[in-house]
Amino acid sequence: MKHYAVIGFPIEHSRSPRLHQAAFGLLDMDDCHFEALEIKPEDLGSWIKNDFRKFYQGAAITVPHKIEALKYIDVPTDSAIKIGAINTLYWLEDKVIGTNTDSVGALKAVESVMNDVENKKVLILGAGGAARSIIFALNFAGMKVAVWNRTSQKAQALAQEFEVGYLDALTPEAFDLFDLIVNTTPVGLKKWESLVPADYWSPHQVAFDVVY
Repeated sequence: MKHYAVIGFPIEHSRSPRLHQAAFGLLDMDDCHFEALEIKPEDLGSWIKNDFRKFYQGAAITVPHKIEALKYIDVPTDSAIKIGAINTLYWLEDKVIGTNTDSVGALKAVESVMNDVENKKVLILGAGGAARSIIFALNFAGMKVAVWNRTSQKAQALAQEFEVGYLDALTPEAFDLFDLIVNTTPVGLKKWESLVPADYWSPHQVAFDVVY
């Protein structure tokens, strides 16, 4: 049996086991098993160095481990280095490779509902690992990206690193300037809630939430 997992903290919200197990079935990969594991931040390094290397063929990484996990792999891909976060572990010969598929997935999702993304204005809510990968992808696609975070220093630092814009205050007037709003924060993970008041939204805007 080949073993795969998604790791995070918390992890009970994750639908990855159902999604991947269904995919394994469709692909006749009956020798594969996918599970969700709750790994505390202080245990992340130990899990990758020991459990993953001994028992797993691959793993997905979710909040809050995407940035920290870079410290414990053998080789990051070029995209992972540029983004500064990983969401996938796999083996290449005897090396643990860390890569990031969030960026490609996010861009494809956006392009599926927005025909022409170039020069469209996008506001990223949050400054964590998911934000980094989506900023990287959308900026590369020619979108005009700005970052907002409840801790303004984190948003400013991230905006400077990726050479994109920064939004200091989430006001109705500023919010209305954007064509696409992407929530990369954990808000909404445990209950139905949003960082953005309902009356901020305009008909021309597209909402993209990385939370299920």
